[in-house]
Amino acid sequence: MNYILKNARKFSFNIGNFNREDIYIKNGKIVEKCFGEEIDIKGAFVYPGFVDSHCHLLGTGFKRSIINLDDVNNRSEFDKLIKNCKEEIVVGRGWDENKLGFLPTRDILDSLVDEKPVILTRRCGHIAALNSFAIEEYELSDLDGLDETDIKKGIFKERGLGKINKELWKNEERIKNYLETGIKEFSKYGVTSVHTDDIDDINNSYILNLLSKQNKIKIYEKYKISSPTQIEEIKKYKNLENEFFKVRSSKLFMDGSLGGRTAALTDDYSDDPGNRGVLLMNRSELIEFIREAEKNEIELCIHIIGDRSLEEAISAFESFHTLETEHRLIHVQIASKKQLQRIKKLNLRLSIQPAFYSSDLLVAEKRLGKERFFELGYPFNKMRDLKINISFSTDSPIESASPFKNIASADHFFSRIESLYYYSGAGKKFENKDSSVELIPGNDADLFVSETDILNSTEETLSKAEAVYTLVNGELVYKK
Repeated sequence: MNYILKNARKFSFNIGNFNREDIYIKNGKIVEKCFGEEIDIKGAFVYPGFVDSHCHLLGTGFKRSIINLDDVNNRSEFDKLIKNCKEEIVVGRGWDENKLGFLPTRDILDSLVDEKPVILTRRCGHIAALNSFAIEEYELSDLDGLDETDIKKGIFKERGLGKINKELWKNEERIKNYLETGIKEFSKYGVTSVHTDDIDDINNSYILNLLSKQNKIKIYEKYKISSPTQIEEIKKYKNLENEFFKVRSSKLFMDGSLGGRTAALTDDYSDDPGNRGVLLMNRSELIEFIREAEKNEIELCIHIIGDRSLEEAISAFESFHTLETEHRLIHVQIASKKQLQRIKKLNLRLSIQPAFYSSDLLVAEKRLGKERFFELGYPFNKMRDLKINISFSTDSPIESASPFKNIASADHFFSRIESLYYYSGAGKKFENKDSSVELIPGNDADLFVSETDILNSTEETLSKAEAVYTLVNGELVYKK
């Protein structure tokens, strides 16, 4: 289908503002002129499609399909949601003990539901609370102590969640629904490309085929691995690649989350003396992954939140004389200026989430203490000043899939034009593409229409914004 977007205000990075003009779309590209279906957008704003450089596409769909605990802040509401769930397995995500005022331990969940499994994942995705039925049904008692997993309390952490996730991702029809729901969620916010990690050892053959056959969003898949030998296997999936699906990266975890006190810190947590988090891999182990990745030209994408895990990673990369492949660190919420300078020298890419600054603000200061929080925490503007290659992402479903909310949070660090670039052009470069995202003839028609002027809207207005239309490869994939 060819389209003509009439009466558009088209954003241009070249001028840093909007041009009033009609936009012509033919065969997936923006062209000078063509015939097609006319859509009068009546002066609405047109932007290059957002690129979310780190998220969980299926996880976003999954969260939209289960109990949402994001905004639950009292015991009464929590109890009601869990008790009244009619599903065979009570699955929820989004709880935060700081909001709830309590930790949803095994005995609390047993008092609410004792005849079927209850699995509730914390908002960070690195901790889950289970009732006794789930622990016994899935034979999880042997995980006690793994990454501070506490069976008596029913609290599972980090690698302790692996067996649980396998139980939740067995049903292929549900997975298909998660994909469709996830795509809709991103599309309504103008996201046309996602860098996602949906693949590990659970149903990966089915999921890979499912992702490669869809044509509503451009997917750059990061394959979660646990051994260096798995890196070479990634190349065999290139036969599934097409215009909408690429798999060129692997995903590793160095630590956990700040909220769950599993991010690996150099010094103790201020609100938990003696605890420095969970280091999932040291520099010697990471070196083996880097060696294999370099040999196979596979990008490593490494989850790092704490400064101790960051130090291990930087030191591992520094042990190589040269790096032929551009690798990426995801999150990097706590870092010294010296560490950032070393990152710049190594030419490592960073996928950051400004929304974490807003959502973590109170808990981060408690975890780190005021001095460390202000000196090391969320050094996003320092990354920009050092000209480190950064791009924006939401880490949805940890945060909302909305780039608009993320950009509103980014006002603490960046101008609106900078944020727009980090959400489109920078993300496109992370796909190893030199092509411009400018909405000019010859470029892909990956774009969205919104009634919101991102450059000049208030933070409140921006946080509520959505797309009116989203087009991927010139096809209309979302209409409000």
